[in-house]
Amino acid sequence: MRIRFYLVSLISIVFGGYLYATPYFSIISLKNAIEDKNSVVASRYINYKTVRESLKKEAKKVVIANLTSNSSSRKYSSLELILLEPIINNLTNILIESTVTPSGLNYLLNTGSLANSKSISGVNDLSYREDTNISQEPKPKTKENDIFLGYISINKFILKKDIESQRRTITTYWDRRRFINWRLSQIKIVPYP
Repeated sequence: MRIRFYLVSLISIVFGGYLYATPYFSIISLKNAIEDKNSVVASRYINYKTVRESLKKEAKKVVIANLTSNSSSRKYSSLELILLEPIINNLTNILIESTVTPSGLNYLLNTGSLANSKSISGVNDLSYREDTNISQEPKPKTKENDIFLGYISINKFILKKDIESQRRTITTYWDRRRFINWRLSQIKIVPYP
């Protein structure tokens, strides 16, 4: 009877540990798929629709900031911004489409910037450049790449990364899908105060 109790306890502990570690396995699998440039496998771990929605507000801020910074002394009035709204929305959608890809998300998580957002002035320059070597080699542990991983509920997991050079925090939210699978569902970019 005692052996059965210990066996059931051991199996329960192993199973509980496996369940606890499943989001870590999903994050590592997504990272490996991105490094291997396997977008089919990476797509299993990303809910593109919800990630696009979560980044829309941040992308719109970037587009407006880049449009207004191109004219050095001229400030746009509210009416002009309303008239530019269709162009801003179109550029925002292009920026989101180039960011919400496996390589674009890799770029975002490593640099803290939306995919190639510095060249927003030209629509043709918005595509993410594959020639950038982001995270090809492991970086030494510094304040620059501090990462926090943890549960916020039984079905929600976060990966939070501070990007000192951009003075912002990138927080990714992972939702449980089925019993042991997890998907990236939301990204928040919060500037430092």
